[in-house]
Amino acid sequence: MLSDCVVVSNAAFWCGGGICCFQGGTISNCTVQANFAYGYGGGGIYCYDGGLVMNCMVAANLASNYAAGGGIKCEGNVKLPHVQDCIVRGHANGGGVSCVPGDIYRCTISGNTNSSGGGLNLSAWSSASNCIISGNTAEFWGGGVRCVQNTTLNNCLITGNRAGSGGGLYYYRGGEANNCTIVGNTATNKAGGIYCDEAGLTRNCIVWHNDLNGVWSEWFADTNPTNLASRLAMFSIANTNGLEIHVRCTNSRIYSFEYVENLTSGTWSNVPGQTNLPGAASGVLSAIPVPVVTQGYFRIKATKP
Repeated sequence: MLSDCVVVSNAAFWCGGGICCFQGGTISNCTVQANFAYGYGGGGIYCYDGGLVMNCMVAANLASNYAAGGGIKCEGNVKLPHVQDCIVRGHANGGGVSCVPGDIYRCTISGNTNSSGGGLNLSAWSSASNCIISGNTAEFWGGGVRCVQNTTLNNCLITGNRAGSGGGLYYYRGGEANNCTIVGNTATNKAGGIYCDEAGLTRNCIVWHNDLNGVWSEWFADTNPTNLASRLAMFSIANTNGLEIHVRCTNSRIYSFEYVENLTSGTWSNVPGQTNLPGAASGVLSAIPVPVVTQGYFRIKATKP
């Protein structure tokens, strides 16, 4: 166990510039700052097969350009590392936290930079819950978060991040976000809010005022699904295949899913096979596939039967 320590200005050739933790152990109430890992990431802290990092300040560490986890890198084949109640900020290469896999709880991840996944890189059964992910930057995909296959975000605030595509969140071949708020993110290429590449699932999320080259993107849903005017709109959400939408509904209304590729000059069209859908008695209309378009704007209309 390592607690109440200051770990500053160290370097490692392979991983864990400040601290390298194998097969368990606890790091608590430490400041880990200005360390460097050259080969494999974890500029500040590297955890493998277990380990708990809690109540730590991890700031301004550095990983080499091709290594993920400028602040913290987690890996595990037998046990998952856990990071909780930490502040991870100001990492110029490798992003804030990389999990392959690992679990993140109640952390603030801000002001980090990476080629993809500026704040948080999740893959291989990783999860992040109740985190604030803000002000991070990615050159290519996922300014706030990059999710790859079988990863989960729960109750996270993703705001003020920036990327080429997927300013807030980028899905690649899987991943899901539940009860998250994705607001005020920007992109220069595709999708200020969410970019979905091959698969992704978004449930009960607010996607609001994300920006793509000066065009606002919003997701609005009336909280009363019995209101005739209730409509869900999603702007600047791009995908290639497999995105699913789950919508609150009532069995007293009929729902139609529409999309348009250009808001200023395009015409709203029905999604094939997704018109005049009866609301489910369960209160959730599930698994509505999004059409394959380069850049889509989507909405759901509720009408009386």
